[in-house]
Amino acid sequence: MKFGQKLKEGQHPEWKEHYIAYRELKKQIKRLKGDTSPDGGPGDVVDKNEGEQFAGLLDDEMSKVSDFFLSQLSAIKDALKETHEKSVGTGNLSAEALREIASEYRKLGRELVKTLEFAEVNVLGLKKILKKFDKNVASPAAVRRQAASDEAAGGGGGEGEGGGGEGGEGGEGAGGEGEGGEGETAATTAADKLSINYLVHRDEKVSQMRKDHRVTEIAQLVRQGLSEVRDLMAELGVEDDELHAEAGATGAGGGREERGSSLRSARGGSAREASSSFRSTASSASCERRISTVEPVLRDIDNAVRSMQEGTQV
Repeated sequence: MKFGQKLKEGQHPEWKEHYIAYRELKKQIKRLKGDTSPDGGPGDVVDKNEGEQFAGLLDDEMSKVSDFFLSQLSAIKDALKETHEKSVGTGNLSAEALREIASEYRKLGRELVKTLEFAEVNVLGLKKILKKFDKNVASPAAVRRQAASDEAAGGGGGEGEGGGGEGGEGGEGAGGEGEGGEGETAATTAADKLSINYLVHRDEKVSQMRKDHRVTEIAQLVRQGLSEVRDLMAELGVEDDELHAEAGATGAGGGREERGSSLRSARGGSAREASSSFRSTASSASCERRISTVEPVLRDIDNAVRSMQEGTQV
């Protein structure tokens, strides 16, 4: 399946307008590719400004992606603060209130996973578009410019001295330049590659998403929040119905796959047994260490953070 179709099928419908406009960018490349066709006229060679203009389109798209990503992080962090206030600022909590708070922490954790996947798939789309531009536009344009330069140099050599012997030497000289021209063609093509120039000099938005400290902060807030509320539930002997139901669904379905991602939760054993083991642990420090073994969402977050960090490297 082509990436464009995968991107379309993996999109979260409510976020559709915030994804990179992959199809429109492909159409733009197709238009530019026509301008570099071998049978095109002398004026059809793409000017270097075309690459700059296309990079400008990418800047707009990545600004759109980055702005939404950052706004999502802000919204998740604000919601986590509200959830934390519920757990510490309302005195004695009922069993139902504790279950609701735990559910909210998990929901916000899954929202973080969803946001990280959003960033990763959009950067992957950017990289694929850059490669398509290089293959279909930048390289052919560079080859044609080099061919035009070689033709001009060859003509000059033919005009040389005009004498028999020296004319032959001139021809050899032109041939030598032709061989050198092949090397220059490769060098020129590399220099024109947008995938190199863009990601090296214009990856500000990608870097901003990859390095935003709120990703780590949110992951830690979810972890701490779940640890605290599970501690309270253990003290009161409150059963975690949601986690038990999730474990049952996992046993029946053989695992949960996140939309638009190949990440899978590696869930082992029974959540009910794990929860019982958790409640028997008195030390909060031990609870913190073991929280990931009984909360699948935390493993999902860890996997999503690693995947996003790797996928957005340039």
